Amino acid sequence: EERSILKQHDVRVAHNPISNLKLGSGIADVVSLLDAGIKVGVATDGVASNNNFDMFEEMRTAALLQKGIYKDATKFPAQTALAMATRMG
Repeated sequence: EERSILKQHDVRVAHNPISNLKLGSGIADVVSLLDAGIKVGVATDGVASNNNFDMFEEMRTAALLQKGIYKDATKFPAQTALAMATRMG
């Protein structure tokens, strides 16, 4: 499985939620990556695929997407989004 390979090689994943939405490239299952022990950082990507570089908007969007995927308002707390934008990223 891909997650085990990522974990084995200590690969870090960059999550660009607004860019992914704008480009229609899908929604990453960040919760499953984190549960597998993979470090995920949140980022803004570039101006061609994002209208701004607002990290707070990226953190909020990342959290809301995961809550929506799992249909669980408690699934992705603000602390996780902040950690992804700082120490995990």
